[in-house]
Amino acid sequence: MMLTIITVTYNNSVGLRKTLESVRGQTSENYLHIVMDGDSSDNTIQVASNFASDKLLFISESDDGIYDAMNKSLDVAARYNSDFVCFLNAGDVFSSSNVISRFQQVVESQHERNCVYSGNTNVFYGDIVHSIDSEDRVDLSHQSVFIPLPWHLNHRYQLQYPICADRVLLSKLQEELLTVHLGFCVSNFELGGVSNLSKSLVEALSHAKELNSIYSLNFHKAILNYGKFTIRFLLAKILTKDCYYKIMSSYWFKKKA
Repeated sequence: MMLTIITVTYNNSVGLRKTLESVRGQTSENYLHIVMDGDSSDNTIQVASNFASDKLLFISESDDGIYDAMNKSLDVAARYNSDFVCFLNAGDVFSSSNVISRFQQVVESQHERNCVYSGNTNVFYGDIVHSIDSEDRVDLSHQSVFIPLPWHLNHRYQLQYPICADRVLLSKLQEELLTVHLGFCVSNFELGGVSNLSKSLVEALSHAKELNSIYSLNFHKAILNYGKFTIRFLLAKILTKDCYYKIMSSYWFKKKA
């Protein structure tokens, strides 16, 4: 059973190094790691070259955004006859060194490849960490799912949603395929980091507008959503990082409970 790990990156050599170290540290060697770089201008190429191996395929070329890069990566994975893909973008890491081997053992024991395998997730807000059980979530975590490549090739990321195309795809995935819960943690990732917030209020409102469209929110709920993103943007501008992390962590995980 062949697994392809896909990492999309752009001008994030520090995060890429963390991800490359995590993948290289896996006990299983039955995988391909595709790094799709969007023609970065930092030292991304140098970082990738330090991890050169027959398991790593590094591609650097311009793209039309993160989801275009993900779609192109799927085509590359298909050329290597991959059975499953998972997305671990720059800065994301596997939660332990045996994630791939445990996943492969579950697949072999289940004898089922036309389903999505979902694992638990450690979510970080700065120094605050929350562990989320996949069985307790209504939705799937993009960093902690293993998706059958044949299905994914027929269901691409929709580029008209430049911010939230993964939510659209994961919703479709849950509708069409059985979800098998792995019962162990797959990934660690940072949620809502200040450096990843909208750079302007216009960008924040564009994010809200996209979600309103995806979920077909009525007028009242859409206005509330615009308000939520406005408040989040303003809090990030006026509060210290630690204070912001505490507030957003409390809000997010109360919401998920």
